[in-house]
Amino acid sequence: MLHQTNAAKRRTDAAVAGVAGTLVAMVYTHTFAKAFTAATDVIEMGMVPAMNQLHSAELIGKGVGVNTADVGIMTGVYGDTQDETRTCADEIFDGADINDKAAQAATADLLAVVPTDRNLGIGVKLSADVAADATKSVTLVLTYYA
Repeated sequence: MLHQTNAAKRRTDAAVAGVAGTLVAMVYTHTFAKAFTAATDVIEMGMVPAMNQLHSAELIGKGVGVNTADVGIMTGVYGDTQDETRTCADEIFDGADINDKAAQAATADLLAVVPTDRNLGIGVKLSADVAADATKSVTLVLTYYA
């Protein structure tokens, strides 16, 4: 099942730098109002706008239990709600421990994500199931620049 934040559903816009080199920060949060099944589910958190370079990434788990996370570029078209086969890789985080803590991405991993001419959806896959509970969440803080 594809879970999406309001940003991924395009209910809110991602900030875009108005001047080249300007650093922009976005905070994307997914609350677990519905149960998450690790074997089949992925969360589309938000995006990195076209032609922007990732600068930093922090992933914060709250109440998700013993869980690790992979975070990377989503397949398919950003914001597509119809394609349930979309998934993500692990270019940004690979097995990050988010059991009520924050993880910082390595700069080398962020620089390896090459800017493209399309908006890049950013997804999260978790290693364990999460029961439905609106107090549980995953937050992704991304900074990027044009």
